[in-house]
Amino acid sequence: MSESVGPPTSSYYDYEGTAADINSVYHANEVKADQLYKGRRIKITGRVEQIAKNFWNKPYILLSTGQYFQNIHCDLPEEVAAELRKGQKITVIGTCDGLFGQQ
Repeated sequence: MSESVGPPTSSYYDYEGTAADINSVYHANEVKADQLYKGRRIKITGRVEQIAKNFWNKPYILLSTGQYFQNIHCDLPEEVAAELRKGQKITVIGTCDGLFGQQ
């Protein structure tokens, strides 16, 4: 997921659910899930599993879905990621980029 930010500038979103919900839909049928979510603004709630930086030194978090190696990846501004802690329950609004790799 990209464009994830702290306080949303708009309350508009196409989908609202938990990290486990969206993960379940993607792993049941990725094609259908892309039709529902990819490119759309979604609001998801979950617990922070990991806070890290990628290869390009850009911060991201993983939201736990309760399934091994099936976390939701969210890119965040550094100032937002710096304030989070592992295990914290958060809600993120951003644009879904679809499923990455063979999760």
